[in-house]
Amino acid sequence: MKSLLSWLLTFFAAMYWFARLVFTFTSTINQDMGVKISNINLEIGMLFLTLILILLVFKRVILGGMIYFLTMTGYLGREIYLCVSSAIDSSSNLAEQVDGVMNSALSVSNIMTVFVAALGIVISFAVFSDIVFNRNRAKKTNDKKTDWFFQNEAYDRKFDERADKNNYKF
Repeated sequence: MKSLLSWLLTFFAAMYWFARLVFTFTSTINQDMGVKISNINLEIGMLFLTLILILLVFKRVILGGMIYFLTMTGYLGREIYLCVSSAIDSSSNLAEQVDGVMNSALSVSNIMTVFVAALGIVISFAVFSDIVFNRNRAKKTNDKKTDWFFQNEAYDRKFDERADKNNYKF
């Protein structure tokens, strides 16, 4: 990875993975962080898979980036679908009142879950498109900017001969 954008996108993917880890942990200890996890076991499996896929993304493997995008889209798209369908179901029952206050169709937890899931899909798409469209995907062994200095033995010999002759005495 030679470009700053590639580093940043991979770093954002790792930060998103860590945020999902925190959300999963807080969900298992019954703390409310605002993001609902619908299936803890599936989420833990996705965390392990995502960790492996982020390492492949770091190595700039196209297949790893594609699998990362597809799995995140499939899993987080399901989360979005579940939140939106529950909001539609609750909006159809607007006649229900609790203590004289109407139930809102979209709770803060649903909105936060949809936002975090959409952010994950956007990050995975950006990482995949960066891997596909970035020309510096593979590390090249030949770099024209530095090879003239580091791989030029004739220059080194000439420099050593010059250094031997420049003996200044005081």
